[in-house]
Amino acid sequence: MTCEKVAIIGAGPTGIASAVQLKRYGLEPFLFESDQAGGLVRNAWKIENYPGFPDGISGIELAGIMQKQLRKAGVLPIFQRVKKLTYHHDSEQFILQTDINNYRAGAVIVAAGTKAIRPNFVDRLPERINKRILSEVYPLLSIAEKRIIIIGAGDVGLDYTVNLAHANDVIVINRSECSQALPLLKNLADKSGRISIMSNTEVRDVVETSGGRLEMSLEREGELYQIEADYIVAAIGREPADDFIDDEFRRYENDLIECGRLYYAGDISNGIYRQVGIAVGDGLMAAMRVFRKLKERKQCI
Repeated sequence: MTCEKVAIIGAGPTGIASAVQLKRYGLEPFLFESDQAGGLVRNAWKIENYPGFPDGISGIELAGIMQKQLRKAGVLPIFQRVKKLTYHHDSEQFILQTDINNYRAGAVIVAAGTKAIRPNFVDRLPERINKRILSEVYPLLSIAEKRIIIIGAGDVGLDYTVNLAHANDVIVINRSECSQALPLLKNLADKSGRISIMSNTEVRDVVETSGGRLEMSLEREGELYQIEADYIVAAIGREPADDFIDDEFRRYENDLIECGRLYYAGDISNGIYRQVGIAVGDGLMAAMRVFRKLKERKQCI
């Protein structure tokens, strides 16, 4: 089958679902990923609401299965970060600019997901400290017997906490009195002997000790505290990962969406509704819509 090229930005659950479905239609999509296929699902301690896994499955395991399915479908991700997305009206083609090359496509599915909101205080920290203040937990899953501070006690923060507390001591910093996380996660945190939660606490500063650890200055009910840790993970919220889209592109993106050339799918467009099942469904629907529009325009024969 000869079709216009379709590009997918992001190889998380949404992008993977889109790529596999387009491959089933006989297309050869570009699938761009700046890190590893599987996306943020790798952070999850256990996913218990995704059909097919009645006992739940860890994020790392599910990401591995998705990567295997990509390989079996014959989809080879392009491990390059998309720096800029533009559209040329004369040629009716998108240009995807990466660190290495430029790629052309007739339709684009943006499945880039979200990025973490970084705490304000990190901007003034030196690089040697900044690199130890993470926004994801999967880089830390192989470490053991360390002390880790998690900033944030919502669903994401406590999920990260439970994930890391199997082999580490974890301190959770919560600005408010109560956590808004799922009762299941709060119960797991309460039962763990390796998790402690500091409520009504604000982070004031982070410095490096003479021994190479991180010392965090905290304020709680008017009193100052210092605690040391090996790593800090910030889980204070997320926002769309759309840095590659500039104001010029925004001016005509609605027209591209209406004519069926541009699709936003998954977490990047779903606000607080960030679930693997939703992401996968969005990816499938985007792929089906892309293929239908290509056939309508007779650009898929």
